[in-house]
Amino acid sequence: MPKNEFKLERIAPGEWRFNFPAKESVLMGRVMDGAYRIDQGDLLEAERILRSVLGECPGHLEASHYLATALWTQDRQREAVSLWCEAVVRGMEVFPPGFVIGEDCLAWARPENRPFLGAYAGLGRALQRMGMVEEAFGIFQHLLAFTPNDDQQIRSIALETGFALKRPAEVLPICNLFAGDPLVDTVYARALALFQAGTKQQAKKAMVLAIGAYPL
Repeated sequence: MPKNEFKLERIAPGEWRFNFPAKESVLMGRVMDGAYRIDQGDLLEAERILRSVLGECPGHLEASHYLATALWTQDRQREAVSLWCEAVVRGMEVFPPGFVIGEDCLAWARPENRPFLGAYAGLGRALQRMGMVEEAFGIFQHLLAFTPNDDQQIRSIALETGFALKRPAEVLPICNLFAGDPLVDTVYARALALFQAGTKQQAKKAMVLAIGAYPL
């Protein structure tokens, strides 16, 4: 694995961002071209472009993420997961001891954080689809801690995964993170989690609110 040339730095109390070398930024045009090719279904050309970027800059997080996406779309799951894992490990390696999960955040609004967050979410979704639900749920919980605003729309799949593991006590904190959230998944998840946790009176109140908001 190539040596990391980027770092994670604190920019304000509780807020961090990745700092990448200039040579990685220079390659972003080609990375975005590869991403565009994926959207257009031109997967082989996307793979060619992204591999060429990684040839020049081994370990480029965003190129790794999009190449993994292209491989996954071609049903090359093992290769895709390996790339996502490598990208996530490289990102995790630069987390300093001062970063506290649950207190510090990596805002999606900062483009520098998106390569790591995108790769981490990609890995989580891949593991969930492959039946590795326990591992996926841990990733989704981390992502929600990293980005409390959930710009990646992780909460729905996190709730689904928590219910699959029969862990209502861990589903409820996710619902609480988004109290007042109008998303139908969160509204009904609260009622179901309360019912499964045995707090039926609270569950009944939550269900009345859910049905009132989304009767269908």
